[in-house]
Amino acid sequence: MEWTVGLGDRGVTLGLSDPAQLWWPAALLLVMVVLYGLAVRHLAETAVLAAGIAVATTAVVIAARGHQPQAVAGATLLTAGLAASAWALGRASRRRAARRRAQAAHRAGIRSVPGFAADTERLRLATELHDTLVHRLTGIVVGLSAALRLRDQDLLARAMRNAGEAGRLAVTELDALATGRPVPVEPAAVDALVAAWPQPGLSYTNTAGRMPPPVAALAYQVVREALTNTARHAHGGRARVVIEERRHGLLVTVTDEGGSALGGPEGGQGLRGLATVVAARGGSLTAGPRGRGWRVRAVLPLSGEEARTPIRSWRGARAADHALVLLAVALSLGSMLLPGRLPRVTGEQVIVLAPLLVLHALPLAWRRRAPGPALAMALAVHPLLLLWPVQHPGDVFLTGCWVELTLVFTLAAVRRRASLPASLAVTVVAAATLTTGPGAASGALLTLLTAALATAVWGFGLAAGAAGARRHAADARERAVLAGRATAATLSERERVAAGLRESVATRIRTVAATARAGCPETTLAEARAALAVLRQVLATMRDPVGGDDPPPTLPGIAALAARHGVCARYTGIRRDLPAATEVTAFLAAQAILPHEPTVSYLPAGVTVSGSAGHDARRRLRELADVAGGRMTRSDGGVRVWFPA
Repeated sequence: MEWTVGLGDRGVTLGLSDPAQLWWPAALLLVMVVLYGLAVRHLAETAVLAAGIAVATTAVVIAARGHQPQAVAGATLLTAGLAASAWALGRASRRRAARRRAQAAHRAGIRSVPGFAADTERLRLATELHDTLVHRLTGIVVGLSAALRLRDQDLLARAMRNAGEAGRLAVTELDALATGRPVPVEPAAVDALVAAWPQPGLSYTNTAGRMPPPVAALAYQVVREALTNTARHAHGGRARVVIEERRHGLLVTVTDEGGSALGGPEGGQGLRGLATVVAARGGSLTAGPRGRGWRVRAVLPLSGEEARTPIRSWRGARAADHALVLLAVALSLGSMLLPGRLPRVTGEQVIVLAPLLVLHALPLAWRRRAPGPALAMALAVHPLLLLWPVQHPGDVFLTGCWVELTLVFTLAAVRRRASLPASLAVTVVAAATLTTGPGAASGALLTLLTAALATAVWGFGLAAGAAGARRHAADARERAVLAGRATAATLSERERVAAGLRESVATRIRTVAATARAGCPETTLAEARAALAVLRQVLATMRDPVGGDDPPPTLPGIAALAARHGVCARYTGIRRDLPAATEVTAFLAAQAILPHEPTVSYLPAGVTVSGSAGHDARRRLRELADVAGGRMTRSDGGVRVWFPA
């Protein structure tokens, strides 16, 4: 078996010196077709195993036919390079098909985003109403009822002062909810809440060294909800509140001595809504019986983003770059090891030349991150080859110039018009290598062809970059339009809810505040009970299930999807928009984890979805990670799937 390719005195030669040896190229072509099909239809590991078998088989067959070890090494290296290329092409085709399906699902699903934005705003308002107004009115009712029952004038005076202050704050909070203005919560708000609690027997311990305002607001909501449920359901209203800082966050625990927080519909809905709020901010909340009483326990993160090590996967887009490196080494060094006209070198000379050929191929590995320096490094190898006394450097350039052309294309697509010197640099190096030594005439012609090819590749790169920029701009415009529609739907729903609150609840709450200032405890109690009853009716209508449409296949849509299964979706990290295909794939991963609670973590390099999963779910998650170029890991009985952005 002899392979001929080179630049000699009579011109360029390329081919097999013995036509009877065509079985080997045919076998290589068949192997590439099979590996491509496997990479398109199966997991990356399956195709890699098949590629390894193909390479090993090639080495055994070539050696069995009696060829020299140098020829066996060259054939094996060529097979490995071509197999890696077929694998990378198949993987790219698999990812593109999955991306197209995900984008189609995203376009079909985002039509429901405005409706879900309105539903989300309504449910948020219901949670806020429960956490603020229900708490205020419940405190008024519980305090005045106890004072009137005990006929204690000091306790009654304190209850009336609390009723007046609670009524005033309730009016302020109702106005803030109607206008969308957040009510600021100070770090000491929990201390003030406990100090103003109308019932005796409340124990409070706060050893937290630091409590940022957002965390303080969340702790305030947890304590307020738990104490409200204690007042409504626990016998005697005795409770213990403990806030302490742990390594994993702020721990808030509220325990009472009897009764159930789920004794009424509002308590259960309040805890479920609060659990959703806590989970959306990266924390967790659990509630359940403990001894004779009830315990609410919340873990609140003190930082906005979990510290995680960067995640990498060999299945993603960078795998194609590494496959290109292997192909470049195989075509240059592998063909050099085969017997034929290119080149006539000894094994010792190959050992010296091989590092330069590897150095020429390595820049392909970081062509996406730094195409300019990568091209400069590849071109810098050719002046070193001019010093090689055995082999004509033009032969090496011919077998490896596609490396420079690939880098020119990438540079033009990324840097756009600033990449013009790239094609000129390739032309200069081509002239220096192809016109040196024998065959200078044909080398000049090849230099002109190289210049034309480099210019054409540069133009194609510009066109590809411009097309990509247009796609990104169109996606940005679509996201902006969708965000505008969602914002409009949210404002419309807020105004609708506010109008209903003004008609049904606001007047009664103002009456409660007015009668408390006038010093009429019985009337204040009656008005507070009436306002509380009306508010419960309003909350019952606001907590209707989310509309009949499926949740949009986005990362925020995972929360609605989890709510339909009666669990909370936990979010960590700094939220941001991710590519449509990434969001849809993560949504499908969360769907596979349900009905277990999914955790969505935003990372600089993408997003992870984690949770408990059975055998079938793990198989589905492994497939989703594979087509997205991500990775699935297992730990502590659960799974964690990373999807790159």
